[in-house]
Amino acid sequence: MFQLPQFYQEYLKKQFNLPQYLTLCLLVNLLQNLKTVRLEEMAKLFPYPIKLRSRIKKLQRFLSLKNWKVETIWFPILKSWIMNQ
Repeated sequence: MFQLPQFYQEYLKKQFNLPQYLTLCLLVNLLQNLKTVRLEEMAKLFPYPIKLRSRIKKLQRFLSLKNWKVETIWFPILKSWIMNQ
């Protein structure tokens, strides 16, 4: 199982609640093994014991969260990464 670097984990835990953070971890691991990034393909392999259509909706809702803005997630991570290099 792939793990994000420690700084990413700490920062992302602050940005998401626990269920959202765990979903993110599952999604990152899933994407490591997929050859194509299609919502239907991700939902088929997503390890939730719910129907496929429900998994698709869950992923759609998760990926449309306001937390995914570049300013709130990626800029601080990139800034920290650059400063540590």
